[in-house]
Amino acid sequence: MGVLVNLWTQVRRTLNLGNGGTGNTEGWATGVIKVCWNRTGSSIPLRTLVKLTGTYNDPRVTPTTSASDKVLGVVVGYWDPDDPQTLIQADAPDVSMVAVLTHGTTRVLLNSGGATRGQYAFPSTTSGAASSSATVAAGAFGIYQGSGSGSADAIVTLTGTQGAGIGASTSFGTPNLTLGTANAAGAASTAIRTDATILAFDATTPASSPLGGAGSVGAATVAARRDHVHPITGALDALSDVTAPTPSVGDVLTWTGSAWVNQSPGADSNIWRPVMGYNGTGYEVIVDAGSGGTALMGFGPT
Repeated sequence: MGVLVNLWTQVRRTLNLGNGGTGNTEGWATGVIKVCWNRTGSSIPLRTLVKLTGTYNDPRVTPTTSASDKVLGVVVGYWDPDDPQTLIQADAPDVSMVAVLTHGTTRVLLNSGGATRGQYAFPSTTSGAASSSATVAAGAFGIYQGSGSGSADAIVTLTGTQGAGIGASTSFGTPNLTLGTANAAGAASTAIRTDATILAFDATTPASSPLGGAGSVGAATVAARRDHVHPITGALDALSDVTAPTPSVGDVLTWTGSAWVNQSPGADSNIWRPVMGYNGTGYEVIVDAGSGGTALMGFGPT
């Protein structure tokens, strides 16, 4: 009959491989340890945050040095091929083989900002040290189970994501949706937050619409507001700007007070015309001698 044992809280000494342990005094029975080559050429301290040197088929590791590094795990010892019982030694690694905890709970070195229990762990610019943030985002590799001040260390539970980050499933960016004449899937790998603002309008005054001007499809990537107004250019009081309806023979161009129209001659057709006078032998245009001979005009029925 078997007995259930909590390997984290109840095991105080070495649990050998034959009994389901890993053969070390830290009790990493529930963790995953990856044996890697030491790329630095010198001993890497315990609790150092490390990354793979190159691609994922390159088993060499080196301490993290950037907040954007993809974290492999934390150094917890070294591999001893001469000890078949222990295998993983919980001591400072030698210059060749490094034991890296990729899944599980361990201690990690901190940068000068320290760490707060319950916050998320990120790589920092301090070599091999982690930082702490209350906000989850891409690059987070674990959650702190204990706090630490200054550049000491703190207990962290690794997610085993090898740098993808527990917050990397959703990455947000500034909306850049394009208004167009066809749908397109796009290629960005970032998402839009529900309270984001999308550019649909601008503060540009609509272009002028000259009389007789040609139409245009336009090329602006923003929409017009429904109360927008186009400025109208060109004089509306000149006959050259008016195209009257097709007249019949004998019609006169008459101003109705609101528009110029063609009408048959009659009493209701008022037009401007020169004032004529009889000089005894014939009719002539009457001029205003005081204005230099300007012809007098009259407005009345034809």
